[in-house]
Amino acid sequence: MQVYAGEDFFIAPFGETVGFGWDGMAYGGGAALGYGDGSAIGLRFLYAQDTYNFVFMELQCFLRVYFFNLNANTGPFVQVSGGPVIYADTMPGISGHGNISAGISAGWRFSAGEHWYMEPVVRTGYPYLFGAGISTGFRTGGKK
Repeated sequence: MQVYAGEDFFIAPFGETVGFGWDGMAYGGGAALGYGDGSAIGLRFLYAQDTYNFVFMELQCFLRVYFFNLNANTGPFVQVSGGPVIYADTMPGISGHGNISAGISAGWRFSAGEHWYMEPVVRTGYPYLFGAGISTGFRTGGKK
């Protein structure tokens, strides 16, 4: 694979609230790394904790497609993702449990200059019921 200077790599720290369903909402943050225009692939990591001392760590691969055209990197998108999630009680002596995490997200990327952007996103899937978050990111490609 040959990478050209104008192609898009992006990194985006984010905050998210997610309903894993057991005891209510969990709140946390993480980061996403991705590559592509029009469609993108990448990884995202989320660390979240609910009010009942459960911790959730999720690592997902994602595939994203923008609606407007094959070279889009702003506007509405849909994203499918999947990977492992580990959840554990924060009390001493309680070990973590793993599960498969998979879902679909919808969002909108708003450009904030040539390299910066903001993205509100909503998602649904398993084992979480729903989630919503916002990210601010930096991308290497120029404005299209």
